Amino acid sequence: MLWVAHSNKATSTTATLPSLQQAGRHEFPMFPLPGCCWSEPGDSSYAKYQQRKLHMLKGWRDAVERQLAAANAAIATLEQQIERDAAS
Repeated sequence: MLWVAHSNKATSTTATLPSLQQAGRHEFPMFPLPGCCWSEPGDSSYAKYQQRKLHMLKGWRDAVERQLAAANAAIATLEQQIERDAAS
């Protein structure tokens, strides 16, 4: 798992957790857990998390539907070619 090290300097480095602990730096996960938003109270941040998750899942569904349509088209084309070759 990668962690981002934040220090007093303007730059940040990416390293593994054990090396950051040896260096004595503060480490934070690259992506905060749901509900770990510092600027908003609980319910609204959870609602935003749910909206982001819904958007992501719909995107996945759309991608799978496109892949399924492509697979169905390829199958139909191959079946037509096999029937045509068998008839000739």
